[in-house]
Amino acid sequence: MRVLARHFTFEVGIVKDHKLVQTGPYCLIRHPGYTGAILSAFGLVGFLGLRPPGLAWALVFVLPMTALMVARIPNEEQTLHQHFGRQWEEHCKRTWRLLPPIF
Repeated sequence: MRVLARHFTFEVGIVKDHKLVQTGPYCLIRHPGYTGAILSAFGLVGFLGLRPPGLAWALVFVLPMTALMVARIPNEEQTLHQHFGRQWEEHCKRTWRLLPPIF
């Protein structure tokens, strides 16, 4: 959020004078906020263990949260591609979507 500054919104969209941010974590990962949230959530489950309450956290919070974030990514990427075109395509060639080198 700090790197995106005024470009950050909770809703998918383009703000006035929007620039494609490619610095900070965005030089490696296109959705570092999601990466951090997912890794933190799974870290919490790992800390709590895969028995109650860790298993409950995984089933009730972490897995649905991860699924929602991953499902939202195509919409964000389509919006950015429509706005930035070739610049977005080049950025995608240099970066990982969520978890290098997996996705």
